Amino acid sequence: MKVEEERAIEFIRKGLLASFLEAPEKFSEHIFSCMAGLDVSLSYGVPIQKHEDPTVESLNHAFHVSEIIAVPGEFLVELLPTLKYVPEWMPGAGFKTLAREWAELINGAVDKAFNLTLKGLNDGTTRDCFASWSLEHNNLERNDLESVKYEQLVKQLASVVFKAGTDTRVATALTFVLAMLLYPEVQQKAQAEIDAVIGLDRLPEFSDRDQLPYISAILKEVLRWNPVLSIGIPHLSTGDDVYNGYYIPSGSIVIANTYAMLHDPEVFPNPEVFDPERFLKDGKPNPQILDPTNVASFGFGRRKCPGAQVALASTYLAFASILTLFDILPELGEEKPTRVEPEFSSWSIIS
Repeated sequence: MKVEEERAIEFIRKGLLASFLEAPEKFSEHIFSCMAGLDVSLSYGVPIQKHEDPTVESLNHAFHVSEIIAVPGEFLVELLPTLKYVPEWMPGAGFKTLAREWAELINGAVDKAFNLTLKGLNDGTTRDCFASWSLEHNNLERNDLESVKYEQLVKQLASVVFKAGTDTRVATALTFVLAMLLYPEVQQKAQAEIDAVIGLDRLPEFSDRDQLPYISAILKEVLRWNPVLSIGIPHLSTGDDVYNGYYIPSGSIVIANTYAMLHDPEVFPNPEVFDPERFLKDGKPNPQILDPTNVASFGFGRRKCPGAQVALASTYLAFASILTLFDILPELGEEKPTRVEPEFSSWSIIS
């Protein structure tokens, strides 16, 4: 079994499911603790506390500012790059002060986490992870300066593994919980599939995935119904192009409207309805239907998320495991279920 699969099973079963049982009303906190802890473990290999882990909290607090930075058009310098040469003290250059302060915050948290990895490598306590593997399998001969640069690269990439994986999976899992509340018939059908395939005496495994097409369809529909990024990050066209009669010169800023793509009624009829059946035909995956996991959910082109398959696998296991053990129901108010009013918000995540 792959390291990421073993680690996902550990964090989902011992962390997420156990926490759901202990305090179901704090489900959103449990989802974050599980996914963030899993990603810190896969990135840095350091021991993780079940709740309020200091490394997780430090990284999450620092990277919160990146959600603001990544919003397309948030800062004028994105459209007028020459502003980067303006002195920090001049009016309109406040973005430079913010950038400096935020860089100190992010770099401090990243340095702290990476130093824990280095310490663990020295005393033998670091678990297999991205950072340890990258450092230990560095077989190329480098001078001192090149070695320092390589270590810095590994440190920065490890932080990206954490940030990109955590926010996307947390948002996806929360959307899943909301969908199960709003569409109980979908939840019941998923649980029936799990009971038929897995039975009542064990939890789902990664090897069960192909035998649970409805669970896989739910995951696709979660990503389509409420995409993690409703608007993609800015891309730059590398050559002249024409799309639907529109001329796009080389060097143009192009921003994908992910939400519009995944809510196109010509591609997905009744797009506002949560319907996993749209991805199935006779109980099996329908290859004729556009798959969000291949088209829009993880970005485009060379900047497409390299961790997509890891994210999909662990998210599948979380969904299947939750539905195996729990019913997701609205809280009771005056002895009857309260009405669930969905609310959505969107930030930007770069991976």
